[in-house]
Amino acid sequence: MRAADVARTLYIQIPDSDPAGVVAACNGYLETFGIAQRVSSLGELAQLIGRLTANGYVVALDEFQYFHRKQLAVFCSLLQAEVDRLAARATDVPGGLIVLGSLHAEMTALLEDRDAPLFNRATDTLELGHLDIGSLLEMLRVHADEGPARLLFLWNLFEGVPKFYRDAYEQGVLNADRGSLLRSLFFSSGVGRISRRRNPPYGAVESPNMAEACAGLGNALARMGAISLRRSRVRGELECSHTADCASLIRPTARRQRRNGQQN
Repeated sequence: MRAADVARTLYIQIPDSDPAGVVAACNGYLETFGIAQRVSSLGELAQLIGRLTANGYVVALDEFQYFHRKQLAVFCSLLQAEVDRLAARATDVPGGLIVLGSLHAEMTALLEDRDAPLFNRATDTLELGHLDIGSLLEMLRVHADEGPARLLFLWNLFEGVPKFYRDAYEQGVLNADRGSLLRSLFFSSGVGRISRRRNPPYGAVESPNMAEACAGLGNALARMGAISLRRSRVRGELECSHTADCASLIRPTARRQRRNGQQN
């Protein structure tokens, strides 16, 4: 956005809710971004997105996969009409629309299924990777404690998935003690609580780049002085001895990754 000199943006995280909940959440984001208009229905939301985009806004709808739910599916047809109107005069439209989702199968159904209202409407695909260790340390440096214990604790829970760090920040527990963070994000009732799904987002075992991620995490902890690394003469692998109890995850996680590779 900065590189393209885009000054007007609107970000909306779609909640896992009914139409009324989505509308309420969207009005909250409109207020946050200093936009005076408000909406009272999904139809009005689609129309507002069309107007903002035509006026130079880049609108980002996060967790877009929730519009695959039956009670929200009509929004895609409403949005299709706005997208087609904008596409008809694309050279005169200074803004744009970005849709993001964390569930690949549902995003594919919304955008690539031939029967979907938004089929063939996407003009570009953005592949967004997870946070690397450097980015995570930069975030913790600004918003929390960047010590090795917190780094490893958060990485064990969330790996590099940005959404969960944002959830922790918004609930005021990114820099909280372990018990408070776990209670707030996992064990307390209420909207916004993180839950484990059938396809867990943490990627601790399933990430194809797990070996590389573990190496990056180990090197970062070593630079902090929390662990020391040495190369095994027998297996040729990096082994770690920790001077704090926060480093115990590295080698067990790597072993799980190797077992999965052998099974595959």
